[in-house]
Amino acid sequence: MKINAMPQHPPMMSSVASGKKSRQDNAQLENSAAPVEADEVTQTALSAALEDLSSDSQDIDHDKVAQMQALIASGNYPVDNDELSGAMLGFYRNN
Repeated sequence: MKINAMPQHPPMMSSVASGKKSRQDNAQLENSAAPVEADEVTQTALSAALEDLSSDSQDIDHDKVAQMQALIASGNYPVDNDELSGAMLGFYRNN
């Protein structure tokens, strides 16, 4: 059995230009390596997720969201640190 030597790659350059080229090369490799079926599956999954999101938007109380955003932005949103820390501990203990 004959083992061929690994191809030699040019030394990596630390310049910004080499980083851009590297990212471009990686993107081209990823795009060319992906089979067509994966694109179809991804597109189907994205379409289903978009439908789920659009149907869930009916459950959102947009007035309440705007009120909460205004309170947080103004710095007047009250936070009970003991309640918050208890909820966080409970979440991480159950997971």
